[in-house]
Amino acid sequence: MRTEIHLFGGLGGYMTIKGIRTMEMIIDKLPYEADAQSHLHGSWEKVKEGIVARFMRWGAPDLVILGGHSWGCKRTVEIANYLKSAGLVVDYVFGIDPTLLPTGLPAMVMPSNVRHVDEFHATSGVVQRGRRFNHGGKYVFRDDWAGTRTLMIVAGGHIPCAKNPNTQNRIKNRIEDLLGELD
Repeated sequence: MRTEIHLFGGLGGYMTIKGIRTMEMIIDKLPYEADAQSHLHGSWEKVKEGIVARFMRWGAPDLVILGGHSWGCKRTVEIANYLKSAGLVVDYVFGIDPTLLPTGLPAMVMPSNVRHVDEFHATSGVVQRGRRFNHGGKYVFRDDWAGTRTLMIVAGGHIPCAKNPNTQNRIKNRIEDLLGELD
């Protein structure tokens, strides 16, 4: 079984370190066959090119999963779009408390090659529902698709939302279910 599981932390500095640690906490909960990697959000281009290069060499992976925290969520959407242009299906994308850059860009739309999407939001905190970076606008991965589950996590803020056991267990369970479909 060949999997591509890539998780992205958010903005630089202290928040990146905390975001990467929370992504690694999720990875630690996964079964061994889920060969997952955590990345800084700025390394997304190398990751997307690597996925496509392996696809061209060895064929489609059995499972493609992308996840992000904060600004890392933006990278998951960009990679999913790139993989669509290469003809690859993305089995699952999750976003934990996604935020936009301060440009006020509209919400990103998840491409049609993504099978399952989960979105987790903190119910309080500085970056609640993208308010800080999206000028109060609603930020959702895909608000026109019934397949998106938006889950409000009572966690007290941006990093606690990612560390919350409810967030991590929902992600772990979804990935385990997808791995089970491969058996």
